Amino acid sequence: MATYKTPGVYTEEISLLPPSVAEVATAIPAFIGYTEYAKFGDESLLNKPTRISSLLDYHSMFGGPPVSNFKVQLTTDDHGNREIDSIKISDVINPPFLLYYSLSLYFKNGGGPCYIVSVGNYTEPLKKDRFKNDDGTGGLDVLRKEDEPTLILLTDAVNLAAADYYELCQSSLQQCSDLHDRFAIFDVLADDNDGRGKIGAAFRDNILGDLKYAAAYYPYLQTSINLSYTDESVAILGFVDRNGELITGSLRIGYTGQAAIPPNAQIVIGDVTEPTFALDQVTNTLTITLKSGGDTVDDIVAAWTAKGIPGNFHLHRTTFISAGSGGVKPAPLEISDMRITYRGKATPAAQVEVKMSGKVIAFTVDSATNTLTITIPEDGRIVEDIVEAWNNWSGDKGKFNVQQFDSHPVISAAMDSTPLVYYQAQDDTFYLGHTAIRLESTALYNKIKAGLAKQRVILPPSPGIAGIYARVDRTRGVWNAPANEGVSAVIKPMVKITSADQENLNIDTTAGKSINAIRAFAGQGVLVWGSRTLAGNDNEWRYIPVRRLFIMIEQSVKKSTAWAVFGPNDAMAWLKVKAMIESYLEGLWRQGALVGSKAEQAFFVRVGLGVTMTEQDILEGRMIIEVGIAAVRPAEFIILRFSHKMQEA
Repeated sequence: MATYKTPGVYTEEISLLPPSVAEVATAIPAFIGYTEYAKFGDESLLNKPTRISSLLDYHSMFGGPPVSNFKVQLTTDDHGNREIDSIKISDVINPPFLLYYSLSLYFKNGGGPCYIVSVGNYTEPLKKDRFKNDDGTGGLDVLRKEDEPTLILLTDAVNLAAADYYELCQSSLQQCSDLHDRFAIFDVLADDNDGRGKIGAAFRDNILGDLKYAAAYYPYLQTSINLSYTDESVAILGFVDRNGELITGSLRIGYTGQAAIPPNAQIVIGDVTEPTFALDQVTNTLTITLKSGGDTVDDIVAAWTAKGIPGNFHLHRTTFISAGSGGVKPAPLEISDMRITYRGKATPAAQVEVKMSGKVIAFTVDSATNTLTITIPEDGRIVEDIVEAWNNWSGDKGKFNVQQFDSHPVISAAMDSTPLVYYQAQDDTFYLGHTAIRLESTALYNKIKAGLAKQRVILPPSPGIAGIYARVDRTRGVWNAPANEGVSAVIKPMVKITSADQENLNIDTTAGKSINAIRAFAGQGVLVWGSRTLAGNDNEWRYIPVRRLFIMIEQSVKKSTAWAVFGPNDAMAWLKVKAMIESYLEGLWRQGALVGSKAEQAFFVRVGLGVTMTEQDILEGRMIIEVGIAAVRPAEFIILRFSHKMQEA
């Protein structure tokens, strides 16, 4: 009580309302992976958990999606019209980095605020150490220091070696167990399926720890999200002129020696440090070395022209794409009688060789080194004989094509990743890439764009599941199972799972590790068809909503009782704590989170001397509160029993 020393009127406010429990957020995921960049102004966001609320926030801090490389193979139909034969994704991994696309799927499924932990950019290799380091600087390690995130997603880690991915899963599980305030969502890898019904065996063998703090899902999903690309990342192959004469790249290397007499004619395209040329006139070998970052065709042609290199090789830009309106033919090419075209991707680090030697007509294709060797008689053979022998040869012809070219044959290496060129006479301008195709053939350009629009991202299920967690928590409460829910922006699961398949996923009699299935049902779409934690045989912590409800209650009560720390450990404090917790739990019971027809059947709160504490506990500063909760559990198996009702008179 205040001591008054000066006469006057004083006002005192008396608090009559009890303290209350403020409920914590339940679905704030943290995505760990690679971004285009990680910067906000001059501040680096690398390995700094950053809260965002939308894709717009992500774009401003972390950039856009990774660019995928495509090859569009064109062909001609019976009427000479160009058609798309195939579209292939050139990336080894589809796509190489998943974080951006995962975030898009998360928001499309109802996700809200989340955290981004950028562990690197798209130019850096995927490495386990970026997610977790011994010195505590990895993505998982810095996330441990953040209080708000409640879900952990490893996103890009699924593209690591399987052993590294499983190690990171265990580290995530350990963090959840240590902190008691978060839950991990894992993906069963796409190839963890022996094709005979045994799914997730490797995952179950390698995931150990406190299993009640995580759930796993299978299979991967074919989403409706488009792969990102640019004009520069699309290589268009097989673009011929209207006479069907020319397979075009922007760079042509012509060999002017006599192709019917056996010198070695080699064209080698490699990757060193700068555009340089080496011409060996004894073996007739031309070697072009390109910068590791790549050179434009103009750079290479300019360097070649400046050096004025002699010999049997001629290098120049191809300008003839179309003889249509505005198109012009180039000057005649260097003359020989045979053309050998390599149809592979002659980009830096790929080697293309054409060798000719004596003795007998024979062919050898080495696909490992991209080498074609033609062996011909010492007295020479005419080109027709060589082409006929090639056409009759039944061996593996690899990526080489040998043909007679009536007017202007060359031995050429087509750099199919370089831009196409189109010349328009009206403005005396050369156009490159998609602009060239759009000007030369709008219909073909639109076909290519439509074909690329059909290339969809395949993603592991965890980001979509995290969005569903957020959606269910927001609309129905964390105590409701995030199951029997539709997965938005998904065309189909990559593996069709039957009820028989799911038996072994849902109930694991050996290790007890349950895996939740995502299934497609006729007329219902793609649904999450499981709600078990990895502790599938644990009667207390079998279900995801039970585990997450307890996390929410534990953390909410923990933070709301912090006011009592260092306060009097007496009956008045015990009464206040008991009343605030009971009030909170009664509110949950009235919302349907707890079981019981009466509040006392749904929960209990105990605290006091002789009840939860001894005199020694009080002397040592311990206030012990016991809380019991009867959580609702999902009805996983609905059993309908039917019987015949006997006819009554």
